[in-house]
Amino acid sequence: MPLTWDELQKLHPPGGRVIESCGDRRWRVILPVGRDPITGKKLVHHKAVRGSKADAQRYVDWINGLLASGQAVPATVSQSQLRELRALQAKADRLRDKLRVAVEAGAKVEPGPLELR
Repeated sequence: MPLTWDELQKLHPPGGRVIESCGDRRWRVILPVGRDPITGKKLVHHKAVRGSKADAQRYVDWINGLLASGQAVPATVSQSQLRELRALQAKADRLRDKLRVAVEAGAKVEPGPLELR
């Protein structure tokens, strides 16, 4: 059962520690999100956030907003994962261009099911 906004405020007063440093530009967010309706055990949401502490605080505010509106905490894709994907895509684009130039210059492609598009 999700916590009410008042319960969240009691658990996380302004300045409370829900964000902990885990090294250089890494933060651990620990948020209680309610109790298991069957066992009554506390449910806690853990998330590692890469970036600035302000990024971690934005994540906390976002999750608290979801909880306050009665929504469940969703699976998330972090901004750092999106940045990593963008970097990998750029690397793949560079490799594709390099291989295309080699094939156009006369390099032979080994037999197999993959094609250079």
